[in-house]
Amino acid sequence: MLLTEEFFKLKQGELAPLSKKLEELDSTMGWTYSRVLCAPDGPPTVVAVTGAGTDTGAETLYRIAAGEMLGGSTPVTLQVSGADPAVLKDLQDCAFPCLAGVIAAANPASAVKGAALAIVLEGDVGSSVGAQALVAVKGMANASAVAAKAPKTATVTGITRTLQASAEQQIAAKVGCPAAAVSRVVVWGDSAIDISSATVAGEWAVKVLEGWTPEASEPSATVGADAIVSHMKDLALGSNGEWTSMGVEADGSYGLGSGFFYSVPVTCSGGGPVLRVGGIPITTELASAMEAQRVALSK
Repeated sequence: MLLTEEFFKLKQGELAPLSKKLEELDSTMGWTYSRVLCAPDGPPTVVAVTGAGTDTGAETLYRIAAGEMLGGSTPVTLQVSGADPAVLKDLQDCAFPCLAGVIAAANPASAVKGAALAIVLEGDVGSSVGAQALVAVKGMANASAVAAKAPKTATVTGITRTLQASAEQQIAAKVGCPAAAVSRVVVWGDSAIDISSATVAGEWAVKVLEGWTPEASEPSATVGADAIVSHMKDLALGSNGEWTSMGVEADGSYGLGSGFFYSVPVTCSGGGPVLRVGGIPITTELASAMEAQRVALSK
């Protein structure tokens, strides 16, 4: 774990200016400095990615291979469905130190079989999810479908971090600050953006933005890939007490009922429970938006 912590400290600290400069030259190469920090040790962790044929899916593969999800000390074997064969060949040609192998699966179910971590961007994975697997699924309805067939001991979550990241980017552009200065943006349900608890450079976002709110829109491929990898990183390694938006099975919290997947603010302990954040002030407008999401997702 120490090596993993040092990896992210270097990436997000001392090397952050260099990484940012490289992204300005080529936004698809932000993982380059992560790659050179890798020192893999031990057996590889099998990571599945389905629906990897999109630009966002491809960018996600490079980040995982470079160690940005599990750190530079954890080797990975990628089991992938839907990816462009040229992308898979390029991953192998890049000789990532942490990439132990790449397997092109015939379908999503085959990709997920035997994986410790699975990112399901599209496709039916059936009952292939492992008993202790950590799973991130695009879309609340899809997450519900995966959870219905997965073992009860698996941890299935829905990905809304991409919408959160998009909102953070929009706020940063509006204010003129780095996206990293924006925190506690929440996605409720499937797409309701909430900035009532958010901060911008330590100030209350509602005050800074003066009535303006970001839209619920998908980000660029690079930002989307960063968000997907961050979702799984928090799920696997923990969020260090930081809030993140994540789809979980509704359990009656926030007065939402149960029996369906719904994005809420959570903290992650790393491979363990996903804990809902309580004590959040809910305005009349937000309550209405949350209810509309509940109605849509519980049908």
